[in-house]
Amino acid sequence: CPECKRQKCLVPSDRIELTRHMKEAI
Repeated sequence: CPECKRQKCLVPSDRIELTRHMKEAI
């Protein structure tokens, strides 16, 4: 989602968490 991408850019440190969330969704 664009919101996630935006958050990723804003918080690169949270990228790991975001990836985990995406992996869980799959």
